[in-house]
Amino acid sequence: MLPDDAGDYQAANMVPGVIYARGAHHCSIENCTLKNLGTYGVEFDSGCWDNHFSENELAYLGAGGYKIIGSNANSRPVQRTGRNVITDNYIHHMGEVFHSAVGVWLGNTESNTVTHNEIHHLYYTGISVG
Repeated sequence: MLPDDAGDYQAANMVPGVIYARGAHHCSIENCTLKNLGTYGVEFDSGCWDNHFSENELAYLGAGGYKIIGSNANSRPVQRTGRNVITDNYIHHMGEVFHSAVGVWLGNTESNTVTHNEIHHLYYTGISVG
């Protein structure tokens, strides 16, 4: 379900990803292009561990690039998210519909690596960790 107002939500947190996973382990998305989409490009939700995202181009998206979110610290260990790697990606022209979207958003997740990404042309934040 998409939010009613594109400008009201921090990090466009209600906007889903085109590629979505929950409970994914040891998966990778490499050398892919995601362009001209109306939402986030990639969303890995609770229980996702040890995944790798590299050398992708995410561009001209309605929301943001990568959305890696997990359950809070009080949840069961199986619902926690972490040790994901986002490296060597080209992330640009984000938030074209949902201006508060983020290039790389890590929320309620731990021990991730975000390195060597080129991120530009967003209305809000390139990388957000919380």
